[in-house]
Amino acid sequence: MENSATYNTWIELSEDNYKRNISLFNNITKKGGELGVLLKANAYGHGLEEIAKLAKICGVKKFFVFNMEEALQFRMLGHMENIVVMGYVHPGNFKNLLEYDIQIALSSLDSVKSLVSYCKNVEKQPKVHLKFDTGFNRQGVKENDYAELGELLKNNRCLRVEGIMTHFSVADEPSEKLFTEEQIFRFNKCVEFMSGINITYKYQHLSNTAATMLYPDSNVDVARIGLGQFGLWPSESVKNILNQHNSDNVKKIELFPVLTWKTMLIQIKRLARGESVGYGRTFKAENDMIIGVLPVGYADGLDRGLSNEGNVIVAGKRAPIIGRISMNLTTIDLSNIQNVNVGDEVVLIGRQGSEEISADELAGKLNTINYEVVTRINRATHRSIV
Repeated sequence: MENSATYNTWIELSEDNYKRNISLFNNITKKGGELGVLLKANAYGHGLEEIAKLAKICGVKKFFVFNMEEALQFRMLGHMENIVVMGYVHPGNFKNLLEYDIQIALSSLDSVKSLVSYCKNVEKQPKVHLKFDTGFNRQGVKENDYAELGELLKNNRCLRVEGIMTHFSVADEPSEKLFTEEQIFRFNKCVEFMSGINITYKYQHLSNTAATMLYPDSNVDVARIGLGQFGLWPSESVKNILNQHNSDNVKKIELFPVLTWKTMLIQIKRLARGESVGYGRTFKAENDMIIGVLPVGYADGLDRGLSNEGNVIVAGKRAPIIGRISMNLTTIDLSNIQNVNVGDEVVLIGRQGSEEISADELAGKLNTINYEVVTRINRATHRSIV
């Protein structure tokens, strides 16, 4: 296989699974608005370039990133669709808004004032989205600043308001339903505020993956889909509650993982009883063993916390990780697996035969979330659409 001949570790992205996931979310949002996708953090570790291509194949026309670097990368790849930067943009980058037709979210009075000051000296209107804080208490303009914000917007018509937005803090926790509904209520107050100061805009957007699935009322004009587009659930609770509500005669809601992460065997050797493996000698053989060496480590995003805890898949069977994962190498136990050879493919995340290792499984072993598992895969890792 070309990848295994060229790369120590690589990622394969399933076009079919991505299309299935987008189709699911299009069906959910078709009565409430348009679908937009997030490409931040290298498209959650899946690859901004590759996912932008797949999303466009699926007809997506609105994209969201976190910083200006990601927006410029999107433009340099030749994509001219709407792109919104949701994080902080330094005033030194304001010139790129007009040059590359990039939209930004303004999340504080200071950011509004800075852009107003800049755009007074330019001919075009920068396109902006106003982000309101409805209870997350991170980014966003709070209610006690509405009066001053209103004066800024009414007295300085040099900004072109494309949309208004907020972000949910616990939409993925059904037990916190009342707080999410409170956030929706507060956002509706923001809508009233904008109407009261006679500022028009094109669309509202507040839904993330979980809210899109659980709170149809939040799918106003555009739903911002992040993790769900990749076939990963925002929480086990969301998955359970959705499928719990389906009767036996209704097909369960399925998401299809897009990413498979692979490496290969580069060495097979014998380990005698009593010998140790790796830094710190944290693994010692209780019996004679067959072990394998993989050219992947924590520099690639394979978390060191999986040392002596995780598994990989070789020849359709699970092989335990033994010893400490090092920067570029990992050792596995092959004692119970027959007919393996140097050069064989090894799956780190994904399916091989009847076995599967999910990002959720790794997250459970690491006491973290699937978001972190995939976003920490090294950006330099080769990615291809299959």
